[in-house]
Amino acid sequence: MEKRVIHEVRLSKPLMAVAIIGAFGLFAIGIKPIIEATPAFAQTNQVQKIAICEVDGDRCAGMYRNKLLVANSR
Repeated sequence: MEKRVIHEVRLSKPLMAVAIIGAFGLFAIGIKPIIEATPAFAQTNQVQKIAICEVDGDRCAGMYRNKLLVANSR
């Protein structure tokens, strides 16, 4: 006959309650972007244009043959 050693770990009820609440909170944080469509995730039919410029706004990057052209700083 083979002897088996079985270890049972029993956690207190308050500790289990805190663990379950924490797990539920992490789950809710993870699923929030799926449930809620914020404006950042919303689809629009508008074209957004940006400009990449120097801090003072004097020189900006441009487009040349469908490629971004960035001049070296002085």
